[in-house]
Amino acid sequence: CVMRFKAPNYFVGIPTSTTSWVNQSIASLPSQCRIHDPGSLHITVAFLGKIQSSDTIDALKAYMDSIPAFAIPQFYNLAAPHAFPQLSRLTSVGYKVGQNYDLIKDFVFMHRAKLYEIAQCTQRDHR
Repeated sequence: CVMRFKAPNYFVGIPTSTTSWVNQSIASLPSQCRIHDPGSLHITVAFLGKIQSSDTIDALKAYMDSIPAFAIPQFYNLAAPHAFPQLSRLTSVGYKVGQNYDLIKDFVFMHRAKLYEIAQCTQRDHR
């Protein structure tokens, strides 16, 4: 999925299944954390930043449509949450991939460079 932030920043991510473990995990976060939508939890493949051109968006969509669905890792688990960049200046919460980490890592690195190339990213953000 391609998601757009309120500011014109884009990223490509793999949606995750939000089952009961999300509520348990959210309960373990520090009190200053505010969860907007657990359904938006995803694994970031590439953070692309600002994209001005609709042609670029179309090219990104075409590339992602060319990736066979079976190639996207389906079986993995997410481990303990951690704060970014740190608890005192929290901007987001992340989860480490547990089971099948290598499948996710290989998928990300197989596609990230091409996504950056299509988006003409000059500064790469490896969130």
